[in-house]
Amino acid sequence: MNASKTDHLNWRNIFDLRMNMIRLIGIALILFSFHCFLIPNKFLDGGLTSIAILIKYNFGLEVSSTYLLINLPFILLSFFKIDKELAINSLISVVLLSIGSLMYESYPLFNQITNDKVLVSIFGGVTMGLGAGFIIKSGGGIIDGIEILSIYTTRKSIFTSKEILFFINVFILIALFNLLDDKNEILYSIVTFYTCSRTSNYVISGFNDFTEITIISKKEPLIKNMILNKFNKALTILKGERGYLPGIPLDKQDCEVIVVIVTRLEIFHIQNAVKEIDPNAFIITKSVKEIEGGVTRNFFI
Repeated sequence: MNASKTDHLNWRNIFDLRMNMIRLIGIALILFSFHCFLIPNKFLDGGLTSIAILIKYNFGLEVSSTYLLINLPFILLSFFKIDKELAINSLISVVLLSIGSLMYESYPLFNQITNDKVLVSIFGGVTMGLGAGFIIKSGGGIIDGIEILSIYTTRKSIFTSKEILFFINVFILIALFNLLDDKNEILYSIVTFYTCSRTSNYVISGFNDFTEITIISKKEPLIKNMILNKFNKALTILKGERGYLPGIPLDKQDCEVIVVIVTRLEIFHIQNAVKEIDPNAFIITKSVKEIEGGVTRNFFI
């Protein structure tokens, strides 16, 4: 999500049936994690949900109401400073989650599944991460205001939104350390947070994590044609020079450096195709943390 302010609202996306069905599945998974794993065992998973659970056990206020109230300021921040569509989708998801939690508190469908701390930290984090991932993947906004804060602060920071989110959540968990009776709970909560984060990232990105491939070859016309037509990938051409080798007389030659962004499923297919054209091609691959703009059409996905 771009951190720049956007006023455009696409109501068709907001009320898209498929998107909302995936959103509801995500909300159901989060409710299952809340009431079968995390809340009964006083486990935290970072963010504002941790604060809502802690308020429940210290002041008796139900998660359904406190979760909605503490998220509202961040949703307003998104509406006025970041992206109105993100804010409205997030509000819908948070309200539905709060209503679902209220209904579950009155008419519980499932009881506490286990009190084994290891199982709770793993399966609670996985189900929470799956739910959050489905909601974000469907375009259903964000279920924790801390994520909105991380997007907003990205504009004024050298860190990515994921890194800022991680720092904020670690700070919250450490700050809550002295408020828990059992100090081991905070360690298990960190496991829950990590499991939730990794699961949601996998659901959101899946096999679409991007990698940059840089290719230098004497047969660049054939390689360019292959990438464009066989793999249906957009590419960028950089102007370079080759012939700079230690201990060898300078034999400078102009060359074209091919840069293409691919998914992890496409890396080896493209590498093998390049080697078939030019076994001596110089190929560099490196992971890409974030990508904006341009064309990143997927061949396999």
